[in-house]
Amino acid sequence: MQDLLTYLRNNDSRIKEIEKDEKTSLSNATGDLLTRLKDKENELDNASDERKRVINIEIQSIKNDIEIEKDQTKSLYSVKKLNIQKDSFDKILNYAQGIKEDITDTISTKEDELKTIKNNIFKANDSNNFELVKELSEKAHGVNSNIINY
Repeated sequence: MQDLLTYLRNNDSRIKEIEKDEKTSLSNATGDLLTRLKDKENELDNASDERKRVINIEIQSIKNDIEIEKDQTKSLYSVKKLNIQKDSFDKILNYAQGIKEDITDTISTKEDELKTIKNNIFKANDSNNFELVKELSEKAHGVNSNIINY
């Protein structure tokens, strides 16, 4: 269990690193575009009406480019994060399946133990050994409670 928790913590750290890299990459990808956008917005103040129309088209084009860069960057890093999350999920699933198998084996063993006790109760009852029947019944109750706990 401790190994699983360590593994999951490490994957969480990897995801945080990827998110940090994503922010840096996004900043690098959009930095020049944002600078151009600000320049174009500032250019609007002193422009003629005709020039404003051209600038507005350029601004919209820059905004579209920014959105494209954001989408591409997010897609790239989302895939990386998703792969790590899938790997974590697979580890958890494998661990859970192992626990399930252990519990199933334990319950099967306890059920076999109950069958043996039942047979011994029949034998003790046939020989009128009621003290042994009582002792075996209590033991059977304990084993049954153990199965219920699993």
